[in-house]
Amino acid sequence: MPPLYPSPGPFPSHQALAAVDKDQVRKAYYETTSSRALPGREVSEEIRGENFLNVHCIGQRNTRYLQWTRNFAPLTTRVACHHTKTYVPLPLGDNKINMDLAKSFKSGWQQSKGGSSAAMDGCSMYEGHFVGCSAKELQNARQPSRKPPQTLTHTVCPAGALLELQSHEHRRFAAPSGPGLRSQRVKPPRPNLEMGGAAVDPAKRR
Repeated sequence: MPPLYPSPGPFPSHQALAAVDKDQVRKAYYETTSSRALPGREVSEEIRGENFLNVHCIGQRNTRYLQWTRNFAPLTTRVACHHTKTYVPLPLGDNKINMDLAKSFKSGWQQSKGGSSAAMDGCSMYEGHFVGCSAKELQNARQPSRKPPQTLTHTVCPAGALLELQSHEHRRFAAPSGPGLRSQRVKPPRPNLEMGGAAVDPAKRR
């Protein structure tokens, strides 16, 4: 059979806490050992000092000494184009200069129609300065060949007596000689050397 009244648990009820002072309840439930041992206090303005962001960030953010102002770029017009800057309207009065230039060009072009006083003998300046040579002069100017004559070279076998009179093979691999080279009678082989038949195992002990 379940109990009629539920267990209040290990903690005191709110009715029991009513008999205790509120400061003691706050000290027991709402304070820590660190806050009781090291009570905090508000720092004064003298101890707090100056925040250097108010000095170094002037113009970048709202600071104590100056508020931030937004930069607005001016609107671009047709004058900002490279084509408009290069081709600017010229002042009036250039037509007179152009007329004078055209008149001088036209008068010179008409004067060039007349004959020139220079002698036209058909010889250019290059032909006058660089006169060619005759066939005899070119033949005499040909120099003889300076190529050395072909002679016999001694690249492999130099001239004179050789220091090596015998090759390496003749010195090292000569024909053998001596008393051991005489022919001797060969001894006959032993009898029953090639006798046929299978091998027989020895008798086994029982």
